[in-house]
Amino acid sequence: MILKFIIFFSLITFLSSCIQEEDNVIDLSEITGHNQGYEKEEIISVEEQKQDTTLILKNIFLDNGLNIDSLKLRNEPMFLDRFGPKSIDKFILIKSVDTIFYSKWVYEDSSKVMNAFTNWINCFGDNCKSIFFGEEKNLQKDPFKIFISDSALIFIEGKNNLDFKLWDEFYYRVNGVSHNYLVQQSRWSKVRWYTFIDDKRLKLDLSTL
Repeated sequence: MILKFIIFFSLITFLSSCIQEEDNVIDLSEITGHNQGYEKEEIISVEEQKQDTTLILKNIFLDNGLNIDSLKLRNEPMFLDRFGPKSIDKFILIKSVDTIFYSKWVYEDSSKVMNAFTNWINCFGDNCKSIFFGEEKNLQKDPFKIFISDSALIFIEGKNNLDFKLWDEFYYRVNGVSHNYLVQQSRWSKVRWYTFIDDKRLKLDLSTL
């Protein structure tokens, strides 16, 4: 499962970086002159390359239990981008009944993960709401789920209702590693905090920390 995790997110990171660099590609024929020997070669546009890439990524989600209609790359900056992640993957997953935002930040070690997370919950969301670690209160109207492991933060946000169980299954199927904390909130509800002991999910008890 660990090998599958490495392959999956290496592929996503590689493909995402390719798309970000495509707009800067220079046509060498503008520099070296036109070569008639290549006149009959098929020219693939940047837009076609993007479509091929998003199709590959869409199929990865479909193959792992997520029934989505289409996928787009999410390019706007987010708060956690500021804390020096080794890699960032951000996608918009479009379904007939909902739009889901999937983001993953990989950091060098667990201390950098927790530093990024604690700063995030001090100014969470568009309204910059603050919440203490383990505090149960409403942060936003839309449902979300945050997985926190030794190396990564995964943030999944929906516009309507997230299927929490489905995303739990997706996480284990794709990542193949356990996580330290789980933070989730249903629509218009309060944040719920969980920790894990021997891969068993338990409600977070701050007195034991």
